[in-house]
Amino acid sequence: MKKIILSTLIISVLGVTFCSKTEAPAEAKGKIRWYSFNEGIKAAADQKKPVIVDFYADWCTWCVKMEEEVFMEPKVLEKLKSDFIMIRIDTEAEEKIKYKGKTYTTHEFSTAFQVTGLPTLLFIDKAGEPVTKIPGYITADVFIQLITYMADECYSKKINFQDYQKGLAKCND
Repeated sequence: MKKIILSTLIISVLGVTFCSKTEAPAEAKGKIRWYSFNEGIKAAADQKKPVIVDFYADWCTWCVKMEEEVFMEPKVLEKLKSDFIMIRIDTEAEEKIKYKGKTYTTHEFSTAFQVTGLPTLLFIDKAGEPVTKIPGYITADVFIQLITYMADECYSKKINFQDYQKGLAKCND
């Protein structure tokens, strides 16, 4: 599988927090259209949009916190709905995932992308290629910058996320 880029830089910039299996959160409510992996990849190809894959589990407190405090923040929600196809993978479910000519279980797919903690977000470009994987909770103010950076494909222009975040580099001059 193609190596995932940017992860180390973005992880160090974001200061992420992982979930442990100690608390059972309340059911998350959302307005995002969540697709299964197979449906989402097809929708992304049809609509020529990039994808965000949210690896989560119902017991993950930080996953619920991302749903309620980050994904539901109005500016984030608007950007996600307009610019991305959102896929959610319950890491404990038994979904068959088809990707790049192979069929995976959710566990095999998570392992293939080295998902070791929850939540973890996988960004896939419009061509269906993985761009980066980011583990842990991300605050709404940082997340809006990140999804704008990804939607504008700044990574393909070799723009450093840290410079972009500080306003030192722009993608759309």
